[in-house]
Amino acid sequence: MNNLKDFNKIYADAGEQEVKAVILHGKRGDNYLYSTPEMSESVKMEKEDFDNLMLKGAKISYDGTIYTPKNFALSGAYSTVTFGDSITLQSKPKKPTVTVITPGDEIDLLGKVASDLQEGIRIEGNAIYGTLHHITGYTGFSSIEDEQEGYYLATKYVPDPSDGDVHVLKTNGTVGDKVLSRPDLTMVSIITNKDIQKLQVYVEADGVKGDTVEYDLSHLILEE
Repeated sequence: MNNLKDFNKIYADAGEQEVKAVILHGKRGDNYLYSTPEMSESVKMEKEDFDNLMLKGAKISYDGTIYTPKNFALSGAYSTVTFGDSITLQSKPKKPTVTVITPGDEIDLLGKVASDLQEGIRIEGNAIYGTLHHITGYTGFSSIEDEQEGYYLATKYVPDPSDGDVHVLKTNGTVGDKVLSRPDLTMVSIITNKDIQKLQVYVEADGVKGDTVEYDLSHLILEE
C-alpha cells in the first residue's frame, strides 16, 4: 500500500489545517493512476488505496489539468475512474485470493457428507490437519472400482472476489487443473500418498490470476 504522506494534497487554507483533497496522477498512453507526479511502477495505485481515496473525493492531475472524477467503479479485480472528456484510468489489479475451509455436512459430496469422509479437518497456514476415515463403496466418487475405496479429503473454497474462478490441482495424482463448479465450490480428492500429494489452488478473476498456494497433506491421519 502507498503511504498517505507521499500523496500530493490540496489544503483548505494557507495554514494547512484541513486536507480538502488528495491529488492523484495520470498520463497519456497509460491506463493507470499513480500517487506521485513521477508516475513510476513503484507508485502505481493499489486497488485498496484507490478505492479509499475515490470515496474521499480525490482529484486527478492529468496533462497539467486538475480534474474532479465524474464516476468510478470499485468492483472486480481492479477499480476505474472516469473524468474529463471520458478519460478512464484504473488501479493496479488486485490479485484474487482464496480461503480453504471444511465443507458443512449439509453439502452433498457425491453421495457422502464431510463427516462420512473426515474428522477434525483444519487448515493452518499451508498445511491441512485432521483424520480421514477409510471408505468403501464410494460409487458416487468414481465409476472405477479401484477408486471407490480409500481415503478422501473434502475441501471447500471461498474466493475473493466472490465471482472468481477457483482452480485446484492435485499434484502426484490424477486430477489436473480443475475449475470448481458453483454454487458449492467443493472438491473431493482421493488421497493415495499423503506424503507426496499436494493441493495447489489459485483464483482467476477479471483476467487476473492470483498466486498459486500449495497445501501440504502430510499431517493428515489415515484411520485404520
